[in-house]
Amino acid sequence: MKFSGIPVLLSAAILCSSVLADSDTAFRQEVVGYKKCMDMAESNTDIIECTAMATKHYDRKLNANYKAAMKNCEARREITGGSGVELCKKKLREAERAWIRYRDLMAEYLYQVNLGSIDQINSAGFVAEETKKQADCLRVSGFDD
Repeated sequence: MKFSGIPVLLSAAILCSSVLADSDTAFRQEVVGYKKCMDMAESNTDIIECTAMATKHYDRKLNANYKAAMKNCEARREITGGSGVELCKKKLREAERAWIRYRDLMAEYLYQVNLGSIDQINSAGFVAEETKKQADCLRVSGFDD
C-alpha cells in the first residue's frame, strides 16, 4: 500500500483554519486593539502583525500565570514539604519547556506545508491560539489578572 500525505496535509490545514476562525472571535473580544487591527488589515502581512498582537497579549498572561503556578507549588510546602515543592516546580518547568517545543515545531510545520502566505497566517494563528490555551491551562484560581 502506498501512503499519500496529501490527504493528511489537507486535513491538518482545514482543521487549523477552523480553529483559527474560532480564535479570531476570542481575540476580537479579549485583545485590546485586535479587532481594529484586523478590520484595517489590507494584506497578509497586516493579518500576521495583528495576530502577533494577540500572541503578545496572551504571552503576558501566560508568563503571569506561570509565575502564579510556581507560587502555587510553593504554597504546597506545608502539605508536601520542601521536596514536594521542588518536585512540583520541576514538573511545571519540564511541562512548560515541552509545550514550548511542541508549539514551535508545530508552527514550523504549519509554515512549511506549502510555503505560502496562508501558511504564515496559519502558523502565526496557531502560536497565538496555543499561547492562549496554555495561559488558560496555567491559570491558578486567585492569581489570574
